Amino acid sequence: MSVALAATLVGSSDPQKVILSITGMTTGASWSIAASTAGASWTVPGAQGVSNGSTVTLVDDRCPTNQTVNWALTVNGAIAATATLTVPCGSPMVLTSLDGATVAAIDLASGELPRTGSPRVAVVRPAGRGSGIPFSDIAGGDSWKWDLEVDGPNSALLDAMLGTGKPLVMRSSPGYGDLSGTVILQPTAWDSSLLSPLSRWRTWHLSAEEIDEPEPSTAQVAFSWDYIDALGLTWDQFDALALTWDQLDAFDWSTLA
Repeated sequence: MSVALAATLVGSSDPQKVILSITGMTTGASWSIAASTAGASWTVPGAQGVSNGSTVTLVDDRCPTNQTVNWALTVNGAIAATATLTVPCGSPMVLTSLDGATVAAIDLASGELPRTGSPRVAVVRPAGRGSGIPFSDIAGGDSWKWDLEVDGPNSALLDAMLGTGKPLVMRSSPGYGDLSGTVILQPTAWDSSLLSPLSRWRTWHLSAEEIDEPEPSTAQVAFSWDYIDALGLTWDQFDALALTWDQLDAFDWSTLA
């Protein structure tokens, strides 16, 4: 069997989840997946390892929306398969939780998108020298300040995500400012106010630090057990599906909702 990589949209969320399935790898093969668009690349959580000969199923909740996304599978140092897909989304920008379970559609109240950065620098002034000696390293991620306009239901979702204190994933469509498509942010401060007393829309002022993928080795799941439990399936119905564990991970449970 030849090695194959397939990308499939599942679920009823907006945007839908992307399931990546790898088949045909031999036991002991080292593999990894690189994800990219025309102007950005990102880490697919859990997308590297050593094969045990079975099907590998992953979820990519990091990819940008409304543009062509490319995934390349490397096996034992050589590209073995590729997959291409466009992930449609009704909003030009969304903020999601790290696990992709919560999605808030947002819009920019200001097109400026200010961000600041600084290098890691320390200047030592030893005795006997008139000037200091610099020690420097590459700059860290930028600091962002966003002004957002968000409707009532999505404001509630955004507020709930911010309340966890965890990082958020920004996913955007092409042409939306100079954004790279996907940015992982650690919120540091925020406030919001109603646009008017008669409106449920809120203006949000969000400060955040750009960070690297915080869980690069942790594979995401498409549907949580809580979601499956909420479907109300009996054990007989569950058993009748006759799915393996890998098939359970890849199954589109929203079709049974």
